[in-house]
Amino acid sequence: MEALPSDRAEYQGKLLNATARQKNVENDAQLLQNRIALLKKEEARAWRKIQQTKGRAEEIVRMRKENERKNQEKVVMAKRAEEKERKLAEENLRMEERARRARAMQLDEM
Repeated sequence: MEALPSDRAEYQGKLLNATARQKNVENDAQLLQNRIALLKKEEARAWRKIQQTKGRAEEIVRMRKENERKNQEKVVMAKRAEEKERKLAEENLRMEERARRARAMQLDEM
C-alpha cells in the first residue's frame, strides 16, 4: 500500500516541524551557554572588584592606625616638651629666689 499524497505531505510537514523544533532547541541551548558565559565573566569581574575593595579597605585601616600612632606620638612629645618647659621655669624661679636671698644677705652684711 502506497502512501497517499496527503499522508506524504503530512509526514513531510511533521518532519519539517520536528527539524524546526530541533533547531530552536539548539539555538536556545546556544543562547543559554552564551548567557552562562556572560554571567561567569560578570561574576569574575565582581569578585575582582570585591578583592580590590577589600584591599583598599585594609589599606585605609592601616593608614588610619598609622595616623593614630603618629598623633599619639605628637601628643606624647608635646607633653614631654611641656613638662620640660615647666621644670625649666621652676628651676629658674628657684635660681631667682637664691639670687634674691644672696643679694639680701649681701645688703644685710653692709
